[in-house]
Amino acid sequence: MTTNDKYKMTKEGGLFRIEALKDFGRVSKGDKGGLISREDNLSVSGDAWVYGNARVYDNASVYGNARVYGNARVSKSKHTGKVVVMCLSRDNLTVDGKYIHIGCRCYTIKQWLKNYKKVGKCEGYTGRQIREYGCALKMIREAYSNDK
Repeated sequence: MTTNDKYKMTKEGGLFRIEALKDFGRVSKGDKGGLISREDNLSVSGDAWVYGNARVYDNASVYGNARVYGNARVSKSKHTGKVVVMCLSRDNLTVDGKYIHIGCRCYTIKQWLKNYKKVGKCEGYTGRQIREYGCALKMIREAYSNDK
């Protein structure tokens, strides 16, 4: 199945487990990575990698120096724009089009910025974690406001 010299793909359930064929970035030859649904999900150039239990599927692409890890799930349908996943201290933060998912909650950036402290307290986040997510949300707001 593999048509590149960066990693090989081994069928595992409905996806493919990746394994490094050479050293690059923080990855060593023989390291087993996460799961992808097809070769287009992970660039064959650069240091991009999917680690451990992370999964990348549908039309999502991981490239450059991006690292997807933890229990992250990255997907992109034909109807969404950019997908960004941030693996933070407690839950992954995923930007998919105009919506941001943190844990099992999904709101627009405007809604998150207005309510993240309240939601964090309700979900049992520490003060440090609430500040971390607040900083990430503000960074996303800035990045997307310049993307128009």
